[in-house]
Amino acid sequence: MTNSNRLIEVPCPICGSRDSKAVFQTQDYKQQITDDIFEVKRCRECTVGYLSPRPTKEELPRYYDEHFYWSHENDDEAKGKAEEVLKIRETQLKEKAAWLNDIPPGKLLDIGTMKGEFIYYMNSLGWNVQGIEFSDTPPNLFDMPIEYGDFLQMNIEPESYDVITMWAVLEHVYEPREYVRKIAELLKPGGKFIFLVTNFNSIQGRVFEWDDYPRHLTLFTKAAVRRLASETGLKVTKKSTDQRIFGGHMRGGLVYLVKRLFGYSREEVLKEWKTDGAWDAFLLQWRNKPSFIIKQLARIDKALLLPVEFVLDRLGFGFVLTVEVIKPVSK
Repeated sequence: MTNSNRLIEVPCPICGSRDSKAVFQTQDYKQQITDDIFEVKRCRECTVGYLSPRPTKEELPRYYDEHFYWSHENDDEAKGKAEEVLKIRETQLKEKAAWLNDIPPGKLLDIGTMKGEFIYYMNSLGWNVQGIEFSDTPPNLFDMPIEYGDFLQMNIEPESYDVITMWAVLEHVYEPREYVRKIAELLKPGGKFIFLVTNFNSIQGRVFEWDDYPRHLTLFTKAAVRRLASETGLKVTKKSTDQRIFGGHMRGGLVYLVKRLFGYSREEVLKEWKTDGAWDAFLLQWRNKPSFIIKQLARIDKALLLPVEFVLDRLGFGFVLTVEVIKPVSK
């Protein structure tokens, strides 16, 4: 791991206010590319959470290695194989497409399209598709129309899309307000912007620090989403906190609390819990040694937290927040 001296303080990325409250400090527990210390703040004005200090925009690409773009497949055999990617993501693709079921096929733009699997799937359903990807690291597995680079710098015809999607992408971008403002310009009247982000008003987000820092820069709340939509001329028409598209489970929470109670530091348990590939060890071991007690506790953990998770998802406090907004038709 390395350190970066290029960390900067920023105002709220949604409303621009500098009136904030520090919530917690955090690290890159998941990929461990850096051992820098970051801070999560909560804006007192619009309720959004955000990372500050954070890497500069120019530094961000170094936090996205090749593994990031294949982490969902989590299988070396799937790399570079289009059919394997579709197989692994089959349920997810169907659930994403379900958000467009009430819209007749038209022009679709997917921002942060990665390997192109979603636009490939939607193209098979009759949509005229276009993808935008920030990095040229992920391959274009399906030979789809994908433009690479900075979305904000791209010259795109206004009011040219029926639907624009961002699946677990908006929390990664440096200027979410500018992104949504440009998206509003690109939508046809009556067009829809559908996006998925993490929900800061969740136990997973606030207590278990389940966001992927420092890659997650903005931590949304439903109130912040409504404000962002309103200020860019859009209207929220539908929202959901469920796990149909991406997982946002609480499993491991009881093990986390017990390990903290009996000697683990916060940093130790979060690194053990969140590091890619360490999940089984977290649920089976105590300080890198097999533990019968932890193994049994993990079983109780799953049984106890699953119904809690179910209820919180339906009450709007789940970790995964999916939102549909519409561009009103002018009268």
